Amino acid sequence: MRGCFASYLCMSNSPRLMMVCCGGLLLVSSTMTSAAIVSFDFRAAGKEAEIESGSYLVDGVTISLSTPTLNGVLNRTSSGFGVNITSDGSDDSDTIDGDAGSESIRFSFSSAGSISGFTFGAVTTGDSMILRKNGLQIATVSGSSFSYSDSFTATDQYVLEHNSGNGLSWNSVTVNAVPEPSSSLLLGFGGLVGLSRRKRDAS
Repeated sequence: MRGCFASYLCMSNSPRLMMVCCGGLLLVSSTMTSAAIVSFDFRAAGKEAEIESGSYLVDGVTISLSTPTLNGVLNRTSSGFGVNITSDGSDDSDTIDGDAGSESIRFSFSSAGSISGFTFGAVTTGDSMILRKNGLQIATVSGSSFSYSDSFTATDQYVLEHNSGNGLSWNSVTVNAVPEPSSSLLLGFGGLVGLSRRKRDAS
């Protein structure tokens, strides 16, 4: 009976709790199946290095960021987020613009979900960007607040690309996504045997 109980624990798999037996240890992983609204604020205090490094974690969801722009680097300031073209220093800004070549930011998410909208700064008349998904244009983005719904998986790649005007500073994107699971050590081998014994006695 003890062996059967230990086997049952190792194979237990529910929508919210998965128990894995490894090397005599019982690990419990929370699978958190419910999606949550997550807002990535690119002006958040203390997040400059994280954002410019290209990996920004908020509430268990990571947005990966890069720029396909030739000689471009991600540039985050307290007022916004954009791309610098570093070849001659002529485009030191926190916008996605076309002053020294058409700039763009590529992004993806660590888990499946859906985009619900974007916000932008430095908005002037005629400013717009193209939103692409896996290479295909899916929307033309404009204004300080742009509501847009689109479902994604962890393998989907988006690009925000300058289209017209002086350029926009990317302030935030909001998604509804499933947070990444976390694991913790629950019991050692002795605890596992104790649970097995209680199960046997109860039967």
